[in-house]
Amino acid sequence: MKVWNQWNEEAVKDGVGKLYNEVGIVSLTKNKFSEGGYEKCSYDMIQKYGAKVERLEGAGTAGKKFPAWEKGGNKYIDGYFNSVAGWANPNLTLNWLARKAVTKGVTFV
Repeated sequence: MKVWNQWNEEAVKDGVGKLYNEVGIVSLTKNKFSEGGYEKCSYDMIQKYGAKVERLEGAGTAGKKFPAWEKGGNKYIDGYFNSVAGWANPNLTLNWLARKAVTKGVTFV
């Protein structure tokens, strides 16, 4: 994330705009995390790389943080919230990086 934040600052100064957009993601499951399960593996991997993710463990926990999940009864008993998850604009990012490379003397064939 450090590099994305740095690139965002530079790209905004260059008038390009943000390359990476933090929107956050919630991943919920109706069952407890299980070893080898998608949610548990994702949670562990995100933590391994240093992101701060918030565990949403226990019935009703997700609904307390995100009230929209309470409507109709909250059946989700485990999950996590990753506030820095997001998406990068690939076309914008690659074009910006290519222009930066050219200013450093790189030639594309």
